[in-house]
Amino acid sequence: MKLRVLPMLLLVLLPSASASACRSLLDLEVQYRDCLPPTRSPYVEHFDGSKQDLVDQCWQLEGDGRDGAVVSVEDGDLVVNSGAAEWTLERMGPMVYRRLEGNFVVAVRAEALDRFSADHCRPDDKFAGLVSRRGDSEWATLLVSPFFQSPDVDCDDESGTQPNARAEVRSRGWGAASPPAADFSIDDIGQDGEADIALCRDGDKLRYYYYDRAQADPAVAWKGVPAGQALAGHTVGFGALDVGLTVGGRDPNYDVQGHFAWVVFQEEVGINDGCAGVLARLEPPGDD
Repeated sequence: MKLRVLPMLLLVLLPSASASACRSLLDLEVQYRDCLPPTRSPYVEHFDGSKQDLVDQCWQLEGDGRDGAVVSVEDGDLVVNSGAAEWTLERMGPMVYRRLEGNFVVAVRAEALDRFSADHCRPDDKFAGLVSRRGDSEWATLLVSPFFQSPDVDCDDESGTQPNARAEVRSRGWGAASPPAADFSIDDIGQDGEADIALCRDGDKLRYYYYDRAQADPAVAWKGVPAGQALAGHTVGFGALDVGLTVGGRDPNYDVQGHFAWVVFQEEVGINDGCAGVLARLEPPGDD
């Protein structure tokens, strides 16, 4: 059963003392409204509505339409085309995000595709996944891209063999490395070029996870990135963070496309649970 929070429209209330002055500044061709954030946690989004539905539920779309980046909802997936923007020391890629206070877990199924052929034949510098950001100078991404295990793996061949995914954590201002170098990475996760990944903030720490589909017990399937180090991560301090979905790449054709089948926001991480406890109860939906 898909959980969904239906969008509601609210009128913008203007102070009565300055109502006439404020109205003179409004564009009468624009419909003004406040967003209504989801009231339940966990909040699960299957992207079976429209892009406007996300805006109505307090999602922010940054970079949509800028430098060739495009955000859309297609056939139950949120789709983000990279455009010319990317995650470097000087620039940030497109983001579809929500601003979160305090502790949280955010999990998503991410897939990096070729924008034009829609296959997984992507070089290993084409990514789709999660991003967390504070301001313009501090951010971290947990991104997946196809991982070609051997020369025998060829996503163009007739057998339909597809690569698994590689996950990389890159950061600016929080880690020891500088992009495009990765702080952490792990190969051969997920299936057919897609993977289930998660960010968890607990106190002042931001940690990174992937879901091991080979595990029969979902309670132990979420594992840390890098492998075996669930406590690894970055010290990000306290205060609000922008957390959401993004893509990245360094190709002059800017042809990477991120597909996101669902996302889960859990905005409570109890003292006795920690990241591992919350993730142990989070079983991703079945394969599409």
